[in-house]
Amino acid sequence: MFDRKKYMKKWRQDNLGECKRKRGESYLKNKEQENLQCKEWYSKHKKERKRYNAQYRQQNKETLSVERRDRGILWTIYARFFWGDKCSRCGGDYILQFYHSIPKTKLFQISAGCYYAPPEAFITELNKCVLLCQSCHLKITGKIKNEE
Repeated sequence: MFDRKKYMKKWRQDNLGECKRKRGESYLKNKEQENLQCKEWYSKHKKERKRYNAQYRQQNKETLSVERRDRGILWTIYARFFWGDKCSRCGGDYILQFYHSIPKTKLFQISAGCYYAPPEAFITELNKCVLLCQSCHLKITGKIKNEE
C-alpha cells in the first residue's frame, strides 16, 4: 500500500535545498505584498489608531506605568549584575553609571533603554558599555580636569 506521508517526507529530505529555496522565494514575494497592504491599512486608519491608542493608554495608565517601572528596575539590576556591581576602573560600588566606550555606536542610554527597549537590543547595547563610578566616569569623559 502506498503511504503518502512517508513518500513526501523522503522526497523533502532528498530535495531539502530546493524546498528551502522555494520557501524563501515565496516568503520574500509575500513579505513585500504584506508590507504594502499593512502600509495602506495603517495610512487609512491613522486617526482611528491614534484615538484607540490614546484611549487604551488612558484606561490602563496605572498598569502600564507599573509594568514599565518594574521592567526598568529588573533590567537595571540585571545590567549591574552583568558587570559585577562594581566600578570596572577603581572597584568602587557607589553611584555607578554606564559608560559607552565607543560613543558613536551608542543607540540609546542604558538608563532609558531599560524601560522601552526590547531585550535583544538592550543586551546588545549593554555589551558596548562599561560600569563606572561617577568620579571615574567624569574623569574619562573629561568633565573634570584632574587625572589620577
